[in-house]
Amino acid sequence: MGFIHRSKSKFKNSIDGESGITLVELLIAIVFMSVVLMVATAMIIQSYDIFYGGTERMTASQMAEMAVTEISNIVRGAEDENYIDEDTLSDDGDSLNLDDIELVFEKGEGVMGNVLKLNGRVIAFNVKEFEIDKNDPRYKIRLSYVDRDENEKDRSTTVRRRN
Repeated sequence: MGFIHRSKSKFKNSIDGESGITLVELLIAIVFMSVVLMVATAMIIQSYDIFYGGTERMTASQMAEMAVTEISNIVRGAEDENYIDEDTLSDDGDSLNLDDIELVFEKGEGVMGNVLKLNGRVIAFNVKEFEIDKNDPRYKIRLSYVDRDENEKDRSTTVRRRN
């Protein structure tokens, strides 16, 4: 009988001795964990935004650079200088012919904005203006585009025809 009496008293002492957590302690722990998770989530979102923004700026810049390079290669290899029109493309439907190749400026909306197409294929987006300036015997090729932060940027080069 003494054994049962002792175990009951131990149980009663453990309840009275506050071994365990209270509701207030549990709420404090939940609030603390919530704050930690919110900070971690904010850091993840911030790093994603930084990465995505940098990638988008790089993509626009690289596409503009590739477009200028591709067009300068066409100008260099043009068989007859009369095939190369000196022109500026900045309005919807403006087109420019280089040998048998057609450049078209199309107004657009949404993510890609205005696009520059080479034979129907998009070679640059968010284009503000495209220009070829003939200054014998050289051609200046300039592509103006708008980046994610709405800043206007230019990519340009000067080339000579090979023929």
